[in-house]
Amino acid sequence: MSHQHAQQQRFSDWLLFDPPFEEVEFRHFAADVLSVSVVTRKNESTLPSQERIRFINALREMMRRGSYQNIAVIHANMRHNMHGAMGRLGLNRFLSWHRRFLLAFEQELRKVDAELTGSDASDLGIPYWRWSENSNFPSWLLDVFPAFGSGGIGSNVEPREIGANGALPSIDQVDEILTNFADSFDRSRRRFDGANEYEKFTFCLEGWADDLPAHNHVHVWVGGVMNNTSYSPADPIFWLHHCEIDRLWWIWQQSHTNSHPSVSRDQLQLTPWTESNYFTLLDISSIGYAFESNIP
Repeated sequence: MSHQHAQQQRFSDWLLFDPPFEEVEFRHFAADVLSVSVVTRKNESTLPSQERIRFINALREMMRRGSYQNIAVIHANMRHNMHGAMGRLGLNRFLSWHRRFLLAFEQELRKVDAELTGSDASDLGIPYWRWSENSNFPSWLLDVFPAFGSGGIGSNVEPREIGANGALPSIDQVDEILTNFADSFDRSRRRFDGANEYEKFTFCLEGWADDLPAHNHVHVWVGGVMNNTSYSPADPIFWLHHCEIDRLWWIWQQSHTNSHPSVSRDQLQLTPWTESNYFTLLDISSIGYAFESNIP
């Protein structure tokens, strides 16, 4: 399989990059089911102040302990094949891999929050940044800086370049992704033969469609380490951004229950979590969370 994207160190490079969507790699791992207690993921713009404080405190404590960094760098191993820039298999794995990645982070977040608050269990979930509604960087996180920079753990943190490049999707553009993804795919110069409904939707939500900003463009809009394809999770806004991506996928799932990746189940095993497969992550309540709102 080609790893051309490994040379594309920034999401801004991907906006001009043509992924090898015709390529698919086969890998096999055993599958099982993950099960945890349920929390509600809430809109960051209306998140109660006490929950904002708890979220920030847990983040900073995770960074102090190093557990934040240890989770963030999982994303730097591109052998997990979790972006469309890696080709068609990466496109098919993008949404489910990041859903599982968020779970790993949220489980540690809840563990640390429970310890800090003296609770038996934490009900703190990852907030989602509904950038189509709040077209500003969440002000309550402006002073919560990345754990490290684009050189990896221990490297200097470069400043964010908020709004200098990229774009935030509008409400109309989100609606286009959710309801008119097939036409947007068909109009795109990066389209590829044989794409099914799931691939066309993911293609648009990840940000490969022409003139339709989405996931990739938000990374660029934030700038700094968020524009680094390997180490973007160093910036706490990564989790809120991907929580919104996951929420939009969940909304789409409700009306496309029979739409799934085009590749085999074995190719959808989500390393490094050998118990998790795309098909074990489809029902979010069974894996530990719900969303405050299903309004796009």
